[in-house]
Amino acid sequence: MSYCTPGRGLMLAVQTLTLCVVAACGRTDTGPVEEQQAAAVENVEAMAREHADDTAEPSEAALVEPQREITAERLAYAEVDDEVVYGHFAFPSDMIEPLPAVIMIHEWWGLNDNIRAMAERLAAEGYIVLAVDLFGGEAATSPEVARQLMLRAVENRDSVTSNIEQAYRFVKETAGAPRIASLG
Repeated sequence: MSYCTPGRGLMLAVQTLTLCVVAACGRTDTGPVEEQQAAAVENVEAMAREHADDTAEPSEAALVEPQREITAERLAYAEVDDEVVYGHFAFPSDMIEPLPAVIMIHEWWGLNDNIRAMAERLAAEGYIVLAVDLFGGEAATSPEVARQLMLRAVENRDSVTSNIEQAYRFVKETAGAPRIASLG
């Protein structure tokens, strides 16, 4: 039995992109880059077929107000391909000392209102959260646009890797997070 919900589909897209980044970060040899690229593109195409009827509407969880006051802002955290990258940075307003951080990797829709709301909900639980932007400020509103953005990301693996590495350095060095996790 197979079922698919928009949230499950989006999680699969993020997992695929994250695997590409993790594979790129941990790679010690160049290997058959063309084969890896073809597999990544094939995976994006499979996701696009599976989630052709999904929408970018926020999940119900994103609509629940945080139970703790937070501070959130659009914040530059990286420079990739000579372009400044802005993410959504959120933390509890009553934070005194640096807290553990979470680097939030968006769905195939991009850094949209849903991801910003989820970052704020997580920050309200006591974390510094940096929701990264892997799509250069673009967000999709249709599965076809999401497919195009994902393809561009997997075709520019070095840029995605640099983006996430700089996000890590930002929360470690600038925000002073004692521990860092990623979520996507």
